[in-house]
Amino acid sequence: MKLGIYICLFLLPFITNAQQLKLTATVKDSQTGEALPYCNVSVVGTTKGTITNADGVFSISINSETDVLEFSFIGYQKMRMTAKNIVKNPVVKLTKESLSLQEITIAGNDDFLYSMLTKCRKNINNNTNKTFSKAYFGLESEVSGKPVEFLECYFNASLKGQRIIDLILKNGRLAHNILDLNISQNLETSKAIRLLNIIEDNSFYPTIPTQLGKNQMMKEFRLYLIPADSTMFHIGFAPKKKENSYFSGEYWIDKETMLLRKISLNIENANVYPFESVVEDKMDSINLNITITYKIINKVMYPELITFDYSYRLQRRTGAILYCGPTKGYDKSVLEPFEVFRSYNVKSVLYFYDFEKLFLAPLFEYDTDISDYAKLTLIPYNSKFWEYNKAMLLTEDQKRKINFINDENYTYVSKEDQYGKKFMLDEQNLIYQDTIQQHRNGYYTFWYPDKRVFIDKTMPNNKTATTGELLNLPVSSLIKLKAQILLDIIETEDSLICSSYTVFEDINSCYRMPIDSNSHAFVNIFFDLCEIERQKMQSVLDSTKLTLRQIKDLYEKTNYDIMTQTTNYLYDVNYGKSVEKLNVWNQYIYEQFGLDNIALFKDYYSRRRIRNDSIIESGGVPPWSRFE
Repeated sequence: MKLGIYICLFLLPFITNAQQLKLTATVKDSQTGEALPYCNVSVVGTTKGTITNADGVFSISINSETDVLEFSFIGYQKMRMTAKNIVKNPVVKLTKESLSLQEITIAGNDDFLYSMLTKCRKNINNNTNKTFSKAYFGLESEVSGKPVEFLECYFNASLKGQRIIDLILKNGRLAHNILDLNISQNLETSKAIRLLNIIEDNSFYPTIPTQLGKNQMMKEFRLYLIPADSTMFHIGFAPKKKENSYFSGEYWIDKETMLLRKISLNIENANVYPFESVVEDKMDSINLNITITYKIINKVMYPELITFDYSYRLQRRTGAILYCGPTKGYDKSVLEPFEVFRSYNVKSVLYFYDFEKLFLAPLFEYDTDISDYAKLTLIPYNSKFWEYNKAMLLTEDQKRKINFINDENYTYVSKEDQYGKKFMLDEQNLIYQDTIQQHRNGYYTFWYPDKRVFIDKTMPNNKTATTGELLNLPVSSLIKLKAQILLDIIETEDSLICSSYTVFEDINSCYRMPIDSNSHAFVNIFFDLCEIERQKMQSVLDSTKLTLRQIKDLYEKTNYDIMTQTTNYLYDVNYGKSVEKLNVWNQYIYEQFGLDNIALFKDYYSRRRIRNDSIIESGGVPPWSRFE
């Protein structure tokens, strides 16, 4: 879990190594001068595009000043300008569309509106085409006006019509502040966003009209027409009953396809919402404000931009975490007396771009249905990636908040050594790395030269076998060790940059034999053997310019070499029973890394015995260890 962005606000282009121009400008309303947030910007004749941030500012790479940029924003006339003109005047002004009063009058009866939404729902339901894209996710949260969290992630997105099927993390970073000993973490807001389905009711969100049939829709909602331009129908809706389980909002429907161009949803004091506190906190005043803009490609509707804002009051206990997602039933323990209510405000945005293109996802197998925070601990921060990817610029306010967190002593996940769980030969630190919080750690351990893996007997898969099992089952069924190589490939203008890591899979491994004096040395030698092969691979990657296909082939060969080497090791040492053979392999690791695992753990347990004897002599009880 472990993360700022440098943002260039110069209003003149500069030349990159690839001889491209970087163009930065602001988009505003021509009459009011107000910035237009999340306005689409594209380079005509290419697939290149971007979006303005909340300040209306964008930055995009172009080939020359003769390139033409197109600006589109719902409710405004499209505009095209040459890059040369934008360089001269880096403020683009869009004009609002005029309204078609004649069509509004013709369309203005209630039954027509309900029929229109019913038809729209049917068309959306028939939109089952699949596509994929890159996606940017940003989240910021405040507690009583003080910034406590700033998260950015890039994903590969799988889409099926209006639904988000999956988000595979490419890379992420986090600025996080502990305020008055309280931890405020929105663990998986991106998953909560994925749960929203505009044509199917579910238990996580208030109801909207397009989730209902026509008759039920007429019973539950009042619809009304809002003036719009000649290309769209603009329909507002509000619940007829004063219940806090129905959204109010607006639809923007494309006249040609009868598909949605945009939807806005809002509710105050909701009693249905997709999040809860991990501990027994008292939560009220839940407000949701959601806007989704869609992209219509070949008469198929896909999400393009989602703004997902929510606020609530929380009377919380020290150490509480906000869990935002579908899974219920986290263990909730009583920690401290309740505090006074605090106000929490969260703003997030999910932006889909570069349709039919993907990042090179990290080569690593893991359960993708884990929280955003767990993914950050698993996929290491890669500074090179952030140099080449800026889908959305930070606003001045966001930079101010990050600076505030920086001044207030924060946890900032932006360094290469801040990932995974860090196991050290220090029992207090080991117990502090609490593996029972699987929604945060994900049960993956990265290899470090100065940190060793311990067998955690509190994990179900490490529970010691019964006497009968020990007598009747082969040792190979009681000890299963698994590790894999995580390879992250970053595409730059002219090269591929590779970073690799050896990862022990706690969750897919088991050690059901009783712990003896060589157990931990045996496991760590296995882990070290995997690291030796990774370093061989990384050496080739660093010294040779390879194609993507060659890199993937080398990765597969390394995995095969790891399997061959570790299989030989396990059988040669008889799963740790052969002390003589274990010493031979231990010497091999010592020659490679200077690590004497057997001596290291012998010294560890010797120090533990001395400490425990001292505690007993003084009349105390030695602390229980999960590693014995």
